[in-house]
Amino acid sequence: MSYALQIGAVIFGLAMIGMFNFSDQKSIKMLLAFSGSYLFSIVLLHFLPEIYEAKGAIIGLTVLAGFLLQILLDFYSTGLEHGHFHAGHFKQGVLPLSAILGLFAHAFFEGLPIELQHSEEGHKTLLMAIVLHKVPITVVLYALLNSLGLKSKKMWAIIILFALMSPLGTLVGSVIPSIGIYSVHLTAFATGIFLHVSTTILFESSHNHRYNLTKIAVVLTGMALAYLSLLAF
Repeated sequence: MSYALQIGAVIFGLAMIGMFNFSDQKSIKMLLAFSGSYLFSIVLLHFLPEIYEAKGAIIGLTVLAGFLLQILLDFYSTGLEHGHFHAGHFKQGVLPLSAILGLFAHAFFEGLPIELQHSEEGHKTLLMAIVLHKVPITVVLYALLNSLGLKSKKMWAIIILFALMSPLGTLVGSVIPSIGIYSVHLTAFATGIFLHVSTTILFESSHNHRYNLTKIAVVLTGMALAYLSLLAF
């Protein structure tokens, strides 16, 4: 089920491109703000309390390691994970290989701990966070590839591979028995990644950091959904 939902998030993101107008960037930023606020809230309300309760303060080093990895990945992906790209930075018709590989690595690592959660609540919460994150990133990835004028076959091959990356991480985490003993550390690592991505999204989704009532409403909605999802799970 978790594999289908992760792939389905990409399909839903592609469907949204056909249903809504994302050409002005404003809609994309609001979608990102929603997913960012949800991720940030889940990190504070669920993941951080859970991992610190399990391992104590020392686990914070693993959270920092995940945060640092995402900073390093940003140098290669140019920030695609949090919806940030400038088409002018890439050559027309040329595949931005480092950006794509950085995005793939990000997707793989965030999917790794899904099946390693010790509770049904943890499993559902992490899965929901990844699904809501993948939808806007799919929109951004499609926008980037389309703006570069890549051949259709190449563009769709990249999108399909992106859809498979987090399920591949989930599969690796579930089929290698020795990984299970590091489940809390892998969750902490993913938490660091989520913390970086969510805060960056929230900071970058406002033009010139101006007051934006729509963004505040969207952010509050994401936070409310995160809290309600914890109650439901």
